[in-house]
Amino acid sequence: MAKPKGLWVLDMVKSHWGCQQRKNFRAGMEAKTSRLKRSFGFSRRDGAGWLGFQKDVCQD
Repeated sequence: MAKPKGLWVLDMVKSHWGCQQRKNFRAGMEAKTSRLKRSFGFSRRDGAGWLGFQKDVCQD
């Protein structure tokens, strides 16, 4: 969750519980991504956008 400079995290959410839920969701997604990358031997993509996708996936 991106935060503007000078703004407290608790000012962005209605409660501490909501903030914690978002942190836990993000941590879970990062863990799943890491697990998949380690399982299949993936690394960071070199390109970005459609051209990077074509380079990585649609190798002709």
